[in-house]
Amino acid sequence: MKRVFILIPFLACLLCTSCIDVLEEFFINKDGSGQYLVTYDLSSIMEPEFQSMLGGLAEMSGDESASELNFNDLTNVELDSTSSFEAMAVEFDLDETQRNLLSRSFLHMEVSGASKIMKMGFEINFKDPKEIEQFFELLAQIQPEESSMLPLDMFSSPANISIKKNTLTRSTDAMKEVDSEVENSMAMMGMFFSEAVYTTKYYFPKKIKNSTLKGATIEGNVLTQKNSFLDVMLSKADISGEIKFK
Repeated sequence: MKRVFILIPFLACLLCTSCIDVLEEFFINKDGSGQYLVTYDLSSIMEPEFQSMLGGLAEMSGDESASELNFNDLTNVELDSTSSFEAMAVEFDLDETQRNLLSRSFLHMEVSGASKIMKMGFEINFKDPKEIEQFFELLAQIQPEESSMLPLDMFSSPANISIKKNTLTRSTDAMKEVDSEVENSMAMMGMFFSEAVYTTKYYFPKKIKNSTLKGATIEGNVLTQKNSFLDVMLSKADISGEIKFK
């Protein structure tokens, strides 16, 4: 959990002016395959007055990988890239199944100094929804703690999804125990996370019949559930339940 502490000052500064919004999307096909997308909107970091401050905080953390994060002038940066995780994992000893999953998984980055946009996210094209959870387990193997990559995977809720007989079930340990030091650190920053939103959307090939997901809204074949970002990160939000569709 060391990486969480490294990012605490980073997020504190960022969220003083705005918030991090997380959008999680599940696109389900008739055969149970589909696409999973999770996008992190970090656009507030593009504000000039915060770039130098964030760079200083990274250096103050005392962690070499954090100091490698370059928050200097991003005004002229224009980047829209997609990278395959298979290419990132060439040096790792993975089996054929693992490499096949990574070949269908991608890292997206969009940075625009002109439009003040910074977004990052994951894309997983799954054959079975269980591959979503398998991907994040695999990501932990190919992205060690000393990696300079911003560990955004730590700001997603575990997606244990299964589909059977036109029913999608999401199981999570909503009340699982959270490391006390991490919980205390994040709790002290509650004011910064107060407006941060974690949105989940499910898209089905046909109309949704009903759902047990708390606070969810249904519009035809799309279900939307919104929660506090902080509650999701501290496993206080219950995002588990069933969705029955035609």
